[in-house]
Amino acid sequence: MSKTWRTALPILPFPRKEITDATTATTATETAIMAPTKIHASPFPPLPPLPSINAHNVLLNRPDQASWPDYPLYIDADNGTALSWTEFRMQVALAATAVAARLPATSSGVPSTAMVGILSENCPMYAVAVHALLRLAVPVAPLPAQSTAYELRHALKLTGATHVFVSPALLGRVKQAGLVPAENVWLLEGGGTDTLPAMIDEAKRDKRALVGPKEAGTDTLAYLVLSSGTSGLPKAVMITHGNLVASTLQMGVVGQVMQEAVAKAAATGATAAAPPPRPTSLAFLPMYHTYGLHGALFRPLLAPSTVVVMRKWDVGKGLEAIRRYNITALALVPSVVHQLVTHASRDASSAASIRSALSKVAGLSCGAAHLPADLKDKFREKCAPNAVFTEGYGLSEATLASIVHPPGVALPRGSAGVLLPGLRARIVVDEDDAAPAASADAPPVGELQLSGPTIAAGYWANEQSTKETFIQDGGERWLRTGDRFWVDKDGWFYFADRAKDTLKISGAQVSPREIEEVLRAWPGMSDDSSAKQAPPGASLPDASAPSSSSSARASAPPGAGLPDANTHPSLRVIDVAVAGVSGHGRTPDERVPRAWVVLSGIVYIEEENAILASLDAWARASLSRYKWLRGGIELVPELPKSPTGKTLRRVLVEEYERGTVRAKL
Repeated sequence: MSKTWRTALPILPFPRKEITDATTATTATETAIMAPTKIHASPFPPLPPLPSINAHNVLLNRPDQASWPDYPLYIDADNGTALSWTEFRMQVALAATAVAARLPATSSGVPSTAMVGILSENCPMYAVAVHALLRLAVPVAPLPAQSTAYELRHALKLTGATHVFVSPALLGRVKQAGLVPAENVWLLEGGGTDTLPAMIDEAKRDKRALVGPKEAGTDTLAYLVLSSGTSGLPKAVMITHGNLVASTLQMGVVGQVMQEAVAKAAATGATAAAPPPRPTSLAFLPMYHTYGLHGALFRPLLAPSTVVVMRKWDVGKGLEAIRRYNITALALVPSVVHQLVTHASRDASSAASIRSALSKVAGLSCGAAHLPADLKDKFREKCAPNAVFTEGYGLSEATLASIVHPPGVALPRGSAGVLLPGLRARIVVDEDDAAPAASADAPPVGELQLSGPTIAAGYWANEQSTKETFIQDGGERWLRTGDRFWVDKDGWFYFADRAKDTLKISGAQVSPREIEEVLRAWPGMSDDSSAKQAPPGASLPDASAPSSSSSARASAPPGAGLPDANTHPSLRVIDVAVAGVSGHGRTPDERVPRAWVVLSGIVYIEEENAILASLDAWARASLSRYKWLRGGIELVPELPKSPTGKTLRRVLVEEYERGTVRAKL
């Protein structure tokens, strides 16, 4: 086992490998309009052979961990209580022993029919429960803590949860759902007999023989993770022990490459960002989400590190925790990046406070949703000018990350990075994408499809969606991500937009993201509130260029009059979403672009028409006619977001179209 973790690794090779896919059959017509599909291989060293074992043995039972010193593994940010590495391993073993006695088992002692849900905000006991269930090879279903009663009932039905760990604050929702027998509902924290801490104490007091890791193979279900739900009700993604082992080994290979890069820089006298001896991270992303689950529960077990657990994000408490616990690693999502930038833009004191808090953070990363390049630039300028900031791309159906920023290599502006070890990718261009390019050398844009050992087994109890999303082609299993990418000549991947968000207007593809970037580049309003309009025939603004800084949006105080012309702040677009709406197209089923815009500063009713006219004029001057916002523009105080920062365009469209129907009645 130890040999699989220590392999000789060459320095990261660039450019990446591209292989023409000989298995892709094309007709004469297809050949005329598109190049043969290329297979893009990871530039990282290959993964070691993947053992068919319980993932618990890779995460908590590795030979190298025997020499680890004891240290605080989890710290509760609310009260400072620490759970050490040694205590955590023992609590996991005791919890597994206690839970096994409460679950139905086969003659071999392996629970066979149980599915255990967890409904809770972040806490250290969440990690204990998940790892105890992995040890038992009992599948776990993390459930969104913010679920409404309707959503929770759907999640419980979808996952088929037979038992549930729940935080005391959310117990009422589980009871209201009424789908899990009361005796199978256990509290994750607190006092009483049916709580996880009490179960652990009981097993310890009774000196029970510890239940060891149960047998699990590559295809054994480890957990279900609910998709983000940006398009309809969530689906449950099946992640196997093999997926989790492969994902863990991927991070091991990347870590070794990082060590190689640091060692090479030291040998040549150059400087390189070396990780601190024992990193300390802040875990505020929800543990029920893939990003938070891996960041707080799995990746910290690759090497000694400390995780400070916040139950949920709060900008004030978050900055206080970063200072108090000397956080050195911070995983963000775009909505939090936006919040920090807005907070820093209030005044010099706020900016200085955030810079001070983040000054000791050696590694910053952002994931879960696309981070616009201009927002990243503003964050680095205002909040963390000296930090190493990395991005990536991933999705639940690929276990976690698929494309990352390789260590020791400068990331091209706007790129998501390169493929992780063991993954292959292809850009599948359909007949709509294959329209004549602006340049013969322009790389094709198409759907990103992925293949490799981290691709999920499918969707739980949803054969149709599994067949549509996970396809067999040329003897290889591919995940259709639904995201459109392009790859440059050096093998860097760039996100274009979501395929399912792409509109087709008069037979042409329209990317909502392209329109969003145009609106972000709007030059704003002058101090006398007159509209700045782009001149007729103006060229498309550089979507990657950073826009000017913006102040926080605020409500006008009651009774406030219009501001003096000399004191009116410059307005900027600080957030925007574009989606297709019906009722304005050339055909009944055609959907045309509509924009929802969040502006900086105070917007008064008397100004709104001028602002909307300016935004519309800017978009018309910058975009082809068929991309114009024929669905309209609406100023909103904020955009609806998922807990991981994805804009919920579906919610915006549904609210708009409900209002349209009411207006017609």
